[in-house]
Amino acid sequence: MQQPPGYPPGPGGYGGPPGYGQPPPQQQQQWGQQPAAPAGYGQQPGGYGQPQQGGYGQPQQGYGQPAPSPYGAPPGYGAPAAAAGPAPKTGVKMSAGLYIAFMIGGVALGGALTAWGATDSKVTELLMFSWLPMMVGVIAQYVFIYRQWKAIDDGQARTTPGKAVGFLFIPFFNIYWIFNIFFGWVTDYNKYVQRYGIQAPQLTQGLWWATIACAVLFPIASPFLGLYLVIVICRAVNALPST
Repeated sequence: MQQPPGYPPGPGGYGGPPGYGQPPPQQQQQWGQQPAAPAGYGQQPGGYGQPQQGGYGQPQQGYGQPAPSPYGAPPGYGAPAAAAGPAPKTGVKMSAGLYIAFMIGGVALGGALTAWGATDSKVTELLMFSWLPMMVGVIAQYVFIYRQWKAIDDGQARTTPGKAVGFLFIPFFNIYWIFNIFFGWVTDYNKYVQRYGIQAPQLTQGLWWATIACAVLFPIASPFLGLYLVIVICRAVNALPST
């Protein structure tokens, strides 16, 4: 419809304004492409497990990540125990040959004198003195026990060297005590080595149990195993720092 002359032109025909129904230029796309999502649409403020920025500029722990516990493991947890310091200088050294000579030699000589005096009437007086060599062998055994406990005497062993020997003279109690100091020394020796970080081999109680079993089941072989036990103990003591 046309306006009469002199009238301003009227509005255009019915229809959409220019560009109506056309997507913005930045949203136009090529045929066959997926439409681009509006900025921010479908995006999470922070991915699961990713740290997010806090409200006051402080980082926040991401979802799914455990917060650090204020209760940490105690110092040294899971680590090998540190050495307690230098081992005490006990000054103990033991000679296996010397102890074997006194133990075996004293008992053997005393037994020989006893047998001689008992079978020969001319030397029966020997029976009064035959016990002296045996006492030397027995004393050597007590000294041996005292020295082996003295080598690990740091105040944390189950007994002192004096008690180790002295309690052997208590009737009936000494039956228990001999087993306590016999097997207990192996355990306390290993603890002593670990406590001070000493480079010495660990001992096992297998040889000690074998010695007891052999004394009961095979008495003939028992002395030989006992001598070997003396050698093992002397080597173990000599491996400790003494001076």
